Order: sequence, then structure tokens, then C-alpha cells
Amino acid sequence: MDGNANLQLWGIDHHRAPTEVRERVHLADERLEDFYAALRREDGYVSCVPVITCNRTEIYLETRPGFRTHEAMGRVLKAVDLDPDLFLGEYGLRLQDAKRWPTCTAWPRAWRA
Repeated sequence: MDGNANLQLWGIDHHRAPTEVRERVHLADERLEDFYAALRREDGYVSCVPVITCNRTEIYLETRPGFRTHEAMGRVLKAVDLDPDLFLGEYGLRLQDAKRWPTCTAWPRAWRA
């Protein structure tokens, strides 16, 4: 991670959201290329690691300082038919809320600018 970059988390998990909400924000494998293409259209993203399971959709983002993440991520999520308001509302998981950190050393789904 760049020393001047910011780390952010956009996520929803089973502790905060019922199954119906988690299904609405699931980022399926067939949508990942479109998701990454939408990220590339935004100038402030450095890297992204989505963690997607049956219990959670977590999107870890490295962004450049001063980047307006909320507006850009709204556009990215809408580009793959996901509702950004679900990530920002009562179900949204933020970095400071994360209880566990992923422990794997290889990120097969990671994207880097």
C-alpha cells in the first residue's frame, strides 16, 4: 500500500444484515470484470480486494488521498447493478467495525491499478 493512500472498507455481513439484503449486494464472479472496469474508470482507486462469501460481501479499497470515494463507489456499484445505499445505511460495515482480517496471502480476485 502506498504510504499516502487510504484504506477503506465497503461491506455487509451476516452480523448486520439479513440474508435478503446480503443477496442484493452479492458481487457474483460473472460481475467482477465489469466491477473492475468501473473501478478503472475512476481516477482515485489504487487497488481493490473483494472478499465474497455466502455470509459477506466486503470490498477493501486503497485510494489516493483526497479522492471522493463515496461518490465514485456509488457509480461503480451502480455499474454492476448493486445498490450503494445498502452499503452506506444501517447494514454497512466500515473498516473500524471489522472484527476479523483476512489471513490469506494470495488474493486471486485482487485488482491493482
